[in-house]
Amino acid sequence: MRRWWVLPSLLVPLSIANVAHADDDCPPGSWFCEEVDVPKPEIDEPEDEPAAEPGDVAEPAPAETPKKKKKKNKKKKTKRVEVEGDGDTVVVVDDDTDKVVVIEKTKPAPPPTPKPAKKRRKWSERFGLNLRLEGAAFPSAEGVHDDVGMGGVGASFRWRPSPYFAFDLGTDVLGGTDYNGNDRVEVAGALSGIVYFNPQHRVQVYGIGGVNLSHAWIDSSDDYYYDPYYDDYFYESRSDTEHDYIGGHGGLGVEFRIARHFALHLDALALIRHKVDDSPPEFTDGAGNSTDTSGAGLFRAGVIFWW
Repeated sequence: MRRWWVLPSLLVPLSIANVAHADDDCPPGSWFCEEVDVPKPEIDEPEDEPAAEPGDVAEPAPAETPKKKKKKNKKKKTKRVEVEGDGDTVVVVDDDTDKVVVIEKTKPAPPPTPKPAKKRRKWSERFGLNLRLEGAAFPSAEGVHDDVGMGGVGASFRWRPSPYFAFDLGTDVLGGTDYNGNDRVEVAGALSGIVYFNPQHRVQVYGIGGVNLSHAWIDSSDDYYYDPYYDDYFYESRSDTEHDYIGGHGGLGVEFRIARHFALHLDALALIRHKVDDSPPEFTDGAGNSTDTSGAGLFRAGVIFWW
């Protein structure tokens, strides 16, 4: 039996497929296609611009301005720099990319610089040569001659082992008129100790004291002489005499240091001594009292060479 019904069953789905395809593309005259008005897409047509006249130049379209990017809020870094200012100030600089701020503040004054201590020279023993002029003054008393007075020169060697102490060994020669009005020449030797109270200064005050020995030549040629016992002058021929004395002295002085190796000095001494030979008493007062002890004041001025 022929299956003739199969053909119509195949044609039905094919016709449906053709109708669906015909919607997209229907050839003209196809009897399966239905005329449908399909709306056309709207196209913006450019407006007619006026024709450019000869000589006109077309202006280029303005370029689009790029939009600025917003800056992110970044934390500003501060750079702190200290700069030494003039004298007593310090300049502090706060510096970033936007601004510079300068702040001045007072710098504490530096402590005063201590003065360097002066170097003192180490003491060493010194030696000196003293050359001097001197004069003797005698106390006024009954029986003392009116023209009494003596003067002379002296020299001494001085050893100073310490800044505060020195030894002085010297000799002096004096001449003049003695208590009795006789011409006298006397040579004395003395050993003294000297204590310096302020050896660090240019003007040094010192104390001096010691012992002395002396020998005197007295010219007793024929002459009038005064005898206080009788309170009268007598003419007598007497021979020259010599006397020996021992005594002590003490006083104060000042030394002026002019230079390291040169100085001037002034001093005043009180002198007391006693005659030690076996000759008759040398001094007799108006009451007939005699003695071999005498005293005087000695004033000296001179120079000292130190080395």
